[in-house]
Amino acid sequence: MTDKERFLSVMLRPHHLRVGRIRHTVEKAGAITDLPQPTALTLEYMDGQWVLYYLNNDKKIQTCWFAESLDDAYARARYEFEIKPDEWIEDFSN
Repeated sequence: MTDKERFLSVMLRPHHLRVGRIRHTVEKAGAITDLPQPTALTLEYMDGQWVLYYLNNDKKIQTCWFAESLDDAYARARYEFEIKPDEWIEDFSN
């Protein structure tokens, strides 16, 4: 598999609400605040690893997490949002 060849995504629905197991924060003006709930997640295979992107309403990246395998990325999404592997939509690009 080559860089940026495989891409998966899932829109977060009410049953995917954050379960509070992992906290994502940002520092602004010396204060640490929680990132808003993402509206979608994407997985991209890049440079030999999987990148899990957390997207906002405008489909802009809020944060990301790197995984060595697709199974690890699926496990992270399931742990954090209760997303099942069969909920991901798969797209192969040229």
